[in-house]
Amino acid sequence: MEQIAKQFIAVRAMITNEDDQILVIRESDEYQGGAGHSKYDFPGGKVKLGESLADALSREVEEETGLIITANELVWVDEWRPVVKGEQIQIFGVFFLCKPKSSLVIKLSADHDDYRWISPDNPDSLSLIRETENALRALVKKTKS
Repeated sequence: MEQIAKQFIAVRAMITNEDDQILVIRESDEYQGGAGHSKYDFPGGKVKLGESLADALSREVEEETGLIITANELVWVDEWRPVVKGEQIQIFGVFFLCKPKSSLVIKLSADHDDYRWISPDNPDSLSLIRETENALRALVKKTKS
């Protein structure tokens, strides 16, 4: 078993637009705190100690995209173990389907360099991190059942 240096809970927002597409953002190669350089992911991030999942989700989405959102339902829970700055980290990710409460004008943070609206049915259209693909597949399965 690998030595885990840190453990986090992270939230991810699966934000939909009027065409039922979902927002993904690409992690910049310049970002030092991640392991998904040049890959697309949902907006979101770490839950701070004492912070609720909903508050963390709202805060992270606004920081990364400038959007104000409402979390509608839990879609997926996953776990991953990236190596960041030479340390093995364990992350538990909680993915929520969300709707924007503000206009869809995206203002990316310095940690991200691109965004796209994608169809949940086509996760292979971009270079997505594995957990994002898993969540998209779970969403498609949920909506078809």
